[in-house]
Amino acid sequence: MTNQRSVFCRRLGLGLLCVGLGLGSSPALAQVRLSAAPAAAPPATPNIETPAPDLELETYTDSDRFSIQLPPGWQVSSAEAGPLVITNFPQTETERAAQAEDLRTEVTLIEQPPGEVVPPALQEIQSQGYSLADYGAITIDGATALQLWLIDLPEAPESALMTYIGYDTATAIIVSRFDTLTPEIERLLTTLHSSFTRL
Repeated sequence: MTNQRSVFCRRLGLGLLCVGLGLGSSPALAQVRLSAAPAAAPPATPNIETPAPDLELETYTDSDRFSIQLPPGWQVSSAEAGPLVITNFPQTETERAAQAEDLRTEVTLIEQPPGEVVPPALQEIQSQGYSLADYGAITIDGATALQLWLIDLPEAPESALMTYIGYDTATAIIVSRFDTLTPEIERLLTTLHSSFTRL
């Protein structure tokens, strides 16, 4: 994973910025992660986990630009000049009080290469002093993607999963905001982000 992160940072020419954000290879960070997980004795019997059931998802296509999968019944709205907005709550109920389980995702496809989009975004995260809980470089739609988990954001919802997918001449940005992270929500959000496909 560290090697993928470093490759992503080098590809975008981020170098020192990635290190400053904790996105480069960091022995200290690795040590913290290793020390945070105490060594467990091997189980006496094989540990057989029940696989999680498949998520029920449907594909949403936005104007022949991209598609993304989401659970049935979720609300979708889009505007020509703005992002595609996906929520698990009714978007038309303006008087509705926010709930702890609310999830809101915005999807934007920018016709600019990642080298022009991602560095300013990372600089903004750094300048705002946002807390980076975790990060990783993965492959989505055959392209390199950078995922950032942010916490303690100044406005509710206080946490976010941000994904930047770098194509040759375009960048997809997917931002999900949430307050409560459970294993189920983490799986749902990572699946939703990873399902992005440029058409």
